[in-house]
Formats: sequence, C-alpha cells, structure tokens
Amino acid sequence: NVAYFCDNQEKNKVEGIDVISIEKLKKIHNDFTVVVSVEKKEAIEQITKILKENVIPFISLTEALLREQIDLTNVKHRAELEYWQQNFGDNERNAINSYYR
Repeated sequence: NVAYFCDNQEKNKVEGIDVISIEKLKKIHNDFTVVVSVEKKEAIEQITKILKENVIPFISLTEALLREQIDLTNVKHRAELEYWQQNFGDNERNAINSYYR
C-alpha cells in the first residue's frame, strides 16, 4: 500500500494515490515503512524534521531501493527508458519525433 502525506488537508489524492494527514500517519506508521522520496534538500529537511518531531521512523528512497536489492547504478536511466517504452513503445512510428527516436 502506498500513500502520501502532506500538510495540505484539501488534497484527497495525488496521481490516484491517497494523501493522508500527519495525524493519520502518526496512528498507522507502525504498520508501514515510511520512505522520504523527494529530491529538494529543503523539502527533505522539512519532512524529516516533521517525522522526527512526531517520532515516526523513516528511511530514504536510496535505503528503500537497497532493501529491495535494486542496483542503484542506473536507476534513473532505467526508469526513464521504461517510461518511454511504456508510453511510446520500441516502434519508431510511436516516437514523437526524430530527437526522441
């Protein structure tokens, strides 16, 4: 199960995934692994501060990938390639233009 948490109480879903409040996360965090998976340093600092203040254990995205024994060498490359293959396929007809082909 996957959910996002944020301080914006007005959001119910982001990309089809439930958004929960920090209050709900405090109640259920023992049943899940909390993964901080943002890139901006300021956001990471803000999120980890909230989690620490609420005594909610968490791991980084890198730690989560390593737990799943995923090779981190080319994670970004593989994810991007998978995106293009899923959305446009290997067939040249499906490419947007020659640059992307």
